Amino acid sequence: MNSELFEMNKFNVLEDENYYYVYRALNKADHADALNHFYETKQDIEKIRTDRERYEEEHGKAKYDKESEISLEEIYDHIKIHYLKETNCISLSTNANVSLDYGSDYFDEYAVIKVPKTGDQDLVYAGDYMLFEIYLKIEEALQEKNIDKPTLNIINKIDDIENNNDILNIISVLCKHRNFEKNIMSRFQNKQYFTSNQQLEYNKLIAKLTILEVTGIIPSIISENETNQSLLATIGGAFSSGEVIHYKDIPKDKFQYASKRMMNLFAIIQQLKEKHPDNEDVKNLESKVLEMFNKGYDIKNINNKIVFTNGTDTIDCHIDSKTSPIFYKKKLDNNLLSIEEVYNITGGTINYTQAKIIIEFCYYLAQARREAYDYSDIITSITGNTNLSEMIINETVPINNKIIDRINNNGYKICESVNLGIEDKYANFYSSSNQKKLIDLLFNFDDAELDKLLTDGGITLSYSIINNIQKNNPTNKNEYYATSILDTIDFDKIYKNAISKEKVAEEKEKLSKSLGEYDISRLYQAFKNLDLSHEAISYYIFNLFLEKKFKGKTFEEICNMSDIDKFIDENKAVFNVDVNMITLNKYLGIFEDMNYVENSNIILRDYQQRIKNEVDGIYSNDRRFAGVVLPTGGGKSFIAMAEMLERKDQKIIYLAPRVGILRNFKKNIVEYVAGLDPEGLSDKELDAIVKDCFPYLELICYQSLTSIDEEKIASLNADFIIMDEIHHIGGKSWNKCIKKLLDNNPNSQVLGISATPERDEYEELEGEDYFDMHNGDMMKAMAAYLDNYTPTELMQKRYLACDMNVIDAIQEGYVVCPNIVSYDYYLDTTDEYNKTLSLFKGLKDPHAKAEARQELEKMLSAVNSSKLEGENKIIEEYLTVKDGKYILFLPRKPREYEGTTDEYFEEMIDNFKTTIYNIDKDPHIEYIHSGQSKSTIEESMQRFETDNSDHMKILVAVDMLNEGVHLPNLNGSFNQRKIDENHLILSLQHLGRVIYALDPNKELTKSDIPVVFDKYNNYMNLDFDRLVNKKTITSDLEKLKGAIFWIDKYGRIPNVESTNKQEQKKAVTLLKVRKKYLKYKTDNLDEHNLNDYEKYNVEEILKICDQYNIWNMNIGTITNEKIREIERINIFNVSAKQQSFLEACNRIKEIAGPEALKTSDRIDLYMKIADVLTENGVILSPTTIKINSKVEDLLDNLDFSIVEDIRYELQNIGYDLNYPIYNEYKFVRDCFMEGKSLFSGYDYNLDDITNLRKFGILCNSIQKIFIDKNGFIVNGPNKLLRKNIWTGTKYDKDNCNFKGYDKYGFNKETKINIYTNNYYDKYGFNIDHINIYTNTQYDNHGFNIDHIHKDTNTKYNENGFNIDCLYCKFDKKTEKYVLTDSQYDKDGYDINGYNKRNFDRNNIHRVTGLPYDELFFDNRGFYWELKDGTRVKTGRRYNEKMFDRDGDMYEINDKGFARKVKKIYDRYGFKMDGTHYITGTKIDPNGYDSDGIWYRKIGERYESTGSIFNDKGWTRDGLTIRHNAYGLNIDKNGNLLLDKVDDYGFDANERYHYPIDPIDNDGFKTFHRGYIEYSNRIMLKGKHHGIYCDIHRFDKKGISIDTGTFLNKYNFDRNGYWWKKDENGKMFNTYSYISDDGWTIDKKTIINKDGKEYYSSIDERGFDIDHNYKPFHSNLSSTEKRLYDEHGFDYQKNNYFTGTHLNQENFDADGFWWKKDENNNLVKTDSKINDEGWNIDHVNEKTGRIVDEHGFDSLHLYRYRQTGKNKPQKISEYDSHGFDYRGIHRTTGKVYNKNHFDIDGYWYRKEGKEYVKTDSKYDEDGLDIDRRDKNEFTKNGYFKKTRKKYNSDGFMKDEVHSITNQKYDLSGKDINGEVVADADKQLIRSIKEQIQFDSRKYIEDLIEEYNISGDYDRILESYDEYSDEFELDDEEINSFIQFMMLKAIKKDETLYTEDELYEYLKESAKELKLQRKNDDLEEMMKYYHEAEQTYGGRESYPGDDLITHR
Repeated sequence: MNSELFEMNKFNVLEDENYYYVYRALNKADHADALNHFYETKQDIEKIRTDRERYEEEHGKAKYDKESEISLEEIYDHIKIHYLKETNCISLSTNANVSLDYGSDYFDEYAVIKVPKTGDQDLVYAGDYMLFEIYLKIEEALQEKNIDKPTLNIINKIDDIENNNDILNIISVLCKHRNFEKNIMSRFQNKQYFTSNQQLEYNKLIAKLTILEVTGIIPSIISENETNQSLLATIGGAFSSGEVIHYKDIPKDKFQYASKRMMNLFAIIQQLKEKHPDNEDVKNLESKVLEMFNKGYDIKNINNKIVFTNGTDTIDCHIDSKTSPIFYKKKLDNNLLSIEEVYNITGGTINYTQAKIIIEFCYYLAQARREAYDYSDIITSITGNTNLSEMIINETVPINNKIIDRINNNGYKICESVNLGIEDKYANFYSSSNQKKLIDLLFNFDDAELDKLLTDGGITLSYSIINNIQKNNPTNKNEYYATSILDTIDFDKIYKNAISKEKVAEEKEKLSKSLGEYDISRLYQAFKNLDLSHEAISYYIFNLFLEKKFKGKTFEEICNMSDIDKFIDENKAVFNVDVNMITLNKYLGIFEDMNYVENSNIILRDYQQRIKNEVDGIYSNDRRFAGVVLPTGGGKSFIAMAEMLERKDQKIIYLAPRVGILRNFKKNIVEYVAGLDPEGLSDKELDAIVKDCFPYLELICYQSLTSIDEEKIASLNADFIIMDEIHHIGGKSWNKCIKKLLDNNPNSQVLGISATPERDEYEELEGEDYFDMHNGDMMKAMAAYLDNYTPTELMQKRYLACDMNVIDAIQEGYVVCPNIVSYDYYLDTTDEYNKTLSLFKGLKDPHAKAEARQELEKMLSAVNSSKLEGENKIIEEYLTVKDGKYILFLPRKPREYEGTTDEYFEEMIDNFKTTIYNIDKDPHIEYIHSGQSKSTIEESMQRFETDNSDHMKILVAVDMLNEGVHLPNLNGSFNQRKIDENHLILSLQHLGRVIYALDPNKELTKSDIPVVFDKYNNYMNLDFDRLVNKKTITSDLEKLKGAIFWIDKYGRIPNVESTNKQEQKKAVTLLKVRKKYLKYKTDNLDEHNLNDYEKYNVEEILKICDQYNIWNMNIGTITNEKIREIERINIFNVSAKQQSFLEACNRIKEIAGPEALKTSDRIDLYMKIADVLTENGVILSPTTIKINSKVEDLLDNLDFSIVEDIRYELQNIGYDLNYPIYNEYKFVRDCFMEGKSLFSGYDYNLDDITNLRKFGILCNSIQKIFIDKNGFIVNGPNKLLRKNIWTGTKYDKDNCNFKGYDKYGFNKETKINIYTNNYYDKYGFNIDHINIYTNTQYDNHGFNIDHIHKDTNTKYNENGFNIDCLYCKFDKKTEKYVLTDSQYDKDGYDINGYNKRNFDRNNIHRVTGLPYDELFFDNRGFYWELKDGTRVKTGRRYNEKMFDRDGDMYEINDKGFARKVKKIYDRYGFKMDGTHYITGTKIDPNGYDSDGIWYRKIGERYESTGSIFNDKGWTRDGLTIRHNAYGLNIDKNGNLLLDKVDDYGFDANERYHYPIDPIDNDGFKTFHRGYIEYSNRIMLKGKHHGIYCDIHRFDKKGISIDTGTFLNKYNFDRNGYWWKKDENGKMFNTYSYISDDGWTIDKKTIINKDGKEYYSSIDERGFDIDHNYKPFHSNLSSTEKRLYDEHGFDYQKNNYFTGTHLNQENFDADGFWWKKDENNNLVKTDSKINDEGWNIDHVNEKTGRIVDEHGFDSLHLYRYRQTGKNKPQKISEYDSHGFDYRGIHRTTGKVYNKNHFDIDGYWYRKEGKEYVKTDSKYDEDGLDIDRRDKNEFTKNGYFKKTRKKYNSDGFMKDEVHSITNQKYDLSGKDINGEVVADADKQLIRSIKEQIQFDSRKYIEDLIEEYNISGDYDRILESYDEYSDEFELDDEEINSFIQFMMLKAIKKDETLYTEDELYEYLKESAKELKLQRKNDDLEEMMKYYHEAEQTYGGRESYPGDDLITHR
């Protein structure tokens, strides 16, 4: 690409020797900066700012930041049509004509920027830059992408083309060949601002881009959301405007101000250069004007003369400014030529509006032509050259935006892209040729003629022009007026920000014709008589026409009135000048929320139509299932019917849980599909009509399926299945039947609908008969079963067309919002009441309690006064429809109630009748309950529904109306049942009964709003006001989709200023979404703790916002208060008493503060506040919640309106933005870690865990690890441990547990089974559920991996055996199988059909395959003897040797009968002759003879080994040889060491035995090197599904069950020897029991502590063998893991924060400090103290504390003394006197403060001009740094501690004692405690007699000060009694008095006993003394890392405060 062709100097740009000159028309934002003092004056502008800077001031973080670098993307975002106001770009133009065109729309203020010809890195010529960037991206693609050769050939061919037509032919052929449908040929249209060479080079580049686009190689250069077409249009705009981009702010020294007159001078020069580029006079003019401009010259009006001056030198232009349009432009008279005049002149052949437009164009062109004459004279005066005069007059035009047309190749070109012509939107009625005639006409007038045409306001010009305008066909007068009126109506204004107005355009002609049918000319004239403009008259008439009637008169009647003038005059004040969009829509037939469904009377609301579209979209993606979650009354059945109507002739099955629901659905079909009234029709008649509407529809109850046999279910064929109340299908019997129905109809589409898709109670069902329950979410269960969704897609709920609950529907106004009436009468039953009382009682601070007492009295007053009015009064006040229909919800019948259910109902109804007696003495009441028959229930409901009497109609129930029933026309409900927070769904169900869909075209009356009488204030207790106003990501997405549907449907952007409520709501949705989600564009979504569903929804929101450019959409302006008014739901009718009650409660909470709440309430409060914050996009985590932060500290990056929303919600909770969120967050996390309060014993579902995650409670930190890397909870309440935060179960999204194993024990990464340490489980199944023995999904017995048998679909085969081959006996009573411990069934056969003797049911032996066993006995024990070579059954049970099959001996008695005799073999089975009874040989079955000698089998014979040990080393008694520590196998007596176990603890049966020495979970507790003794106890817990292992997890063969090798994961073998790798990487035995790291096989190491050696599981630094930090005396649980010590170092001594061996302060893990040497390298010192005197624990060397002698810590922060145990310590950069760490004062900036004291308290005396340090700590007035004298008195005489005129000893400032009035006290001592020798002892004695002692007097003073009520004497007596025992100071006395005051309040003004007071004093004194002595190191360290986060400037810990407890 030849980029030089497009450089700035190749275009028309003014230039001198050194600079190019470019311009900026200062826009509204620039102008606003001037008004806001960014500019001092226009001529002295401070800077020109970027839009990004302004955007961030208003909205927060922008897409691009100030650190961004210029890019194609950013320039594109800046220039494109809907440009982004978040860039660093500032637009300039090379063309003064363009800038003038823009500036006319602003303030005609301009800046000129000089661009050095040597280049400016901040400036780029936009078009050139963008083309070159495209070129680079194309070249990169050609290099990197795999482009096919034909395409590459075409691209290469482009470079050689020299003809534009050849390029177009290539592109055209390629598009046809590729079936590319986009119209892209317009890209190659000739640009009027290009030369032919530029056009060809441009087309070549665009051709390459197009080829890559058409072939799909690069669909879009920018991004998938931005098309190439848009990019090229933007480039065209850049060249058209001569756009130059200045990147970032333009500083003051780069530009200067230019007036409009100077800009016109520049523009004329550029026009001349365009036409005469080589003219020397033009060049000289350019040079001269620029030179003078740089000297400050401007065209000005001085003394009515036009001059060219810079204030010093002046050139007279010889022009009278009063006659020049340069300074005095006369505007065109808007009333010029009335409609009457134009009609009379033209006969209606010229459109009035068009005539006015053309006249306006000509007038301002004439004015510009006249200016050209004056500019010619100015230029002549400047240059002294007249050669250019004719050129200027005849060829140039000073710019006015009313005569400029910027469309490419349109109009009369004057300079590059700037043309003369009528604006394009009007040009369609006046051709270019006709415009050219008018322009030529005006160019022929000389200056005198132009003056004449302009002097009369254009009247002369107008008549001249009219004669030159082309004529149309004449129209009648009224039609002419009608057309003129409609042309005047600004439909853009009516349809603000319209996207598409085709509908209006189509109807405009019809409107004109309709309006023209009336005599509107008379009406027009009547308005004209009021001296109104044509525009105002047009709006008045159009409104009257649309509204059809005004004051009872039709539009026609008004037009024909004889006294029309009088009528119009009388009503002029009330006529409407604004056209109502809704009124116009209705006239045009455009109705809100009306979407007609063909072949029905169904009209879907907009949201219902949108949901139906979403359903269709899911089906179109080849999915079988679509789900709709919509509240009762939201129109689920209408969506279902709309889908059914599209499948009218298909087979449809509609399933519901109850007959009543089916009946209602049939009625809906009759009414809305058939168009008939269903009331009064019998079931038979209903069925007939339904059959006619849907011939193949079957309506079935779920429970009916259970009674249908399998053949019937198999015959239910369906193309479409609807499951109403789908959550019911989870029932065990229903689940099974539904599955069969779906399996039998594999091609059917399924629609699931429900208001609550999740079952509260469910049973996970196993077996092929059931589908997975997915934790009770039946929508998800159905989607997972029917469609191939991935786990992630299921989590994202891709199967849902709508996920809207009743709250969302109320918020959007889709359904009616009921009015909830809370009962004043029961305020004292609310949670708020009880919590507030408890809070008040717990207050300790007397002042706070006194203040709270006032609020408590208000609360109690509200409660008490509410008791004066009963329940009946409340109902009477708020009941709106006295003959309406209501539901009465009763509480469940108490267990202790002895009567029947009917009696209970009747009793409750009688009570209720009494309550409403004054309203209706005879209400019509029906009741239903589950004990009634179906017919009784249906009859009751039928009577209720059809009752049209003038009495109250009440339907009474307990649970039967909770769900699945929609009763139309309900007026409300009475809820007399208490509902707690665990039954929120029930409260929503009750509310849902009275909710119905709203008609947005109908105004609601008071009686239309259902009233819910909430007797026990359930909804108040459940904080329903918050709930109903809460916004979620899901609801935001649903609302956004609704707004987008609205935009697409009505073709316009909703405006917040609209009078239409629905439009306002949509606009507010767009506004709120924009403000809330803008931050998500740049945020990492993972930081927001979002699950897959929430993240998917956010991504969808961002996608929609990008697609519709909502970020920059003009929605209008609105206040936050107005937004709240529009969107806030006021669901409660709060009475004055309730308001007073709530305000008092909140005030008490505010006074007490969060810390005073009970733990459970404190946690609950945090959860509520966290809910508000996260709803508004605030991230809560240890990294975002900084030390001591309040809520307001988290809101810095949020839009102001969102902050205000948060403030409002918190105030409703009773708190403000000062809520101490850090303290509470830390408190809640601590409670969670310990499982305290609300976190204990609670069953957590997924929603609960989601909240814990979102609220930051589960976020990990270094100190608190709550979740592992896979999202499993590892710390916290027991019931939560090992649950996954994303699924809420013990398994993650991949169905693996916290150890990475699935429920079958397979590791998802290694595929190894944890139980077998192999690739298959103990049943032979691998991770893919394939059995290795059968290579199928079933084992040899037909069981799958879930233990389900393939034939029975149960866990038992047809014979009752399970997968473990155990028999399961069927219990007929329970109809369940009961597992036995037998492998044989009742007949004695095992799973394979063999009995214990290996015979099958046909008596055939398993081994021999014959009817006898190996010893020739059959199943019954009869012997088969050999006869003639064949075995023949005998009748005897013994063989020839007289032995039976069990080895028992038979003998023949005297009578010849055989009888069994006593066994004749020993305990080893050998008989007297040495033969074994089983084998019949000298060898037993195990190879031993009768002497215990073992024989080895060789072939068929046995050979003696001569040893008692078999080949495995065991004797027949199960003994083996052991070895001692020296490897010897004999004891000291020379005997063999024989034991029941081998050296490794395994016995002959390979079972491991417990060692005798103590062990723990890791091995031995003491270090072992040799012989180990084992007990007889077998270690069963070591067995892992058939595998026994030792304490180190090695099996019998020495294989580690963890690694599958002979080494464990720490490289120890079973002997405890450690192995390591040699230089070749091979492992070798070190024969050492200790690894190089010092660890043993017991996971322990030997450490020295306090001079002793310990065998420890952690090393001396506190790390275990796995490198986890477990410090000594730690309370960490065994599962809690930390990889770093308290200083952030890991096991390898690397620091977490720095990633090096040093921490931020350059200490290493051993505490040694490293400092920089002369080469700036860090070098280790031999000191553990840094140069400032601090160690690694931040303890000061001098003080031994974490603060230095001045109270500063190592971070240079001052720590104030802590004021209370649980109160946070205040920290600051300055000490209490204002000095920083260096001793510099914050105010003076010197080493002394304003009183001249330094940090150490030394005073500085002024000497001359300097202050010199003294050695005194008192100034010349005797006051110290605290402004107290040496005796601690202030200047005014107040003592520091007592704040009284005397100190604790009674001395005053003048050292006189307050009692003795002398300079000594009653003990004769002075103020310093020195004995006064001349003290008057007589005086002292007399005073003592009057006062016992002055400390008692001090108590009296305190009593008076605190106004304590009660028995003063008892207080003083108590003090007298115990004062001698304790030396109490004033602080302790204060505590005592406060205690007394609290006790008085707590005990109704009575005091506690003296004993209790004594105990308090005793403990208080001890505590205070101890507190003074304690070093505060531990307490101070607590805040070190917190301060580090806040003030240290270092990277903060990703967790809670890192505390070192020492």
